[in-house]
Amino acid sequence: MRAVFMGTAEFAVPSLEAMVEGGHAIEGVWTRPDRPAGRGRNLRASPVKLAARRLGLEVHQPESLADDRARKVLERGGPEILVVVAYGRIVPEWLYTGPRHGAVNVHGSLLPLYRGAAPVNWAIARGESVTGVSTMAIDAGLDTGPVYDRESTPIGENETAPELSERLSRLGASLLVRTIAAIGRGEARPLPQDGRRATEAPRLRKEDGRIRWDAPAGTIHNMVRGFLPWPSAAASFRGASCRILETRATDDAGGGGAPGTILAGKRRLAVRCGDGHALEIVRLQLENRRAVRGIDFVHGMRIEPGERFGVFGEA
Repeated sequence: MRAVFMGTAEFAVPSLEAMVEGGHAIEGVWTRPDRPAGRGRNLRASPVKLAARRLGLEVHQPESLADDRARKVLERGGPEILVVVAYGRIVPEWLYTGPRHGAVNVHGSLLPLYRGAAPVNWAIARGESVTGVSTMAIDAGLDTGPVYDRESTPIGENETAPELSERLSRLGASLLVRTIAAIGRGEARPLPQDGRRATEAPRLRKEDGRIRWDAPAGTIHNMVRGFLPWPSAAASFRGASCRILETRATDDAGGGGAPGTILAGKRRLAVRCGDGHALEIVRLQLENRRAVRGIDFVHGMRIEPGERFGVFGEA
């Protein structure tokens, strides 16, 4: 098919590559404008832009899709289908209703579960054991359109959001190719979502990563995995912020002391949680320092008996 592809994040790259490999005529790739990044605040191209350049595709980066110039360019080639994957912007009605076959979106959840901007992160943070990808016809709502197809996959006990996102991006690319083939044959039958089963996956905020040590150890472990790489799970230590980057669930009792009490052993660092269990801290990063192993943190900081991690941002 003649297609326009819209995407920005790394999650979208396998889908773009799969469409090119499948022989579809990509009439243009639309992605978000380059943004300042890093300490030097130099402009950085999106992963989709870099992939499109590598594939020799025309790239467009409008600041707004409400611009008449953007509309003229999009309508110029008369695409048969619009494909949207992790674009990061709401698609206006004129755009998703214009192509003959409408617009298809690849979403990183089993819709209607986890509608929204961060489905992978929230699925892990909320302790789900299974997730997946869906292909959906875009409508006026936020991830509310009828679903063409779904494919599920288990979530590993220690799998992080970046790891799961990479797996789902490849799964989604395969599902997209199958969906477009079914649409081309006239066999696709998208089914309405059951809104009564819907759950939300809102855009992440910095405060979402605040660890409250009175929560169960498993809940905190899921937060650590789910909120990588941003906002990351954060605590406070001796008045400074501390990012908890990797944890390991244990069956150990946390001993005495209040939640957040540091259990410093000769070979590991652990913290007592609200359910009385100990959560091992494998890797962490104190404010303005490099990331270190938990045991190196114990030796370097000379942990005193009874010291605690606090809640970041609270006195």
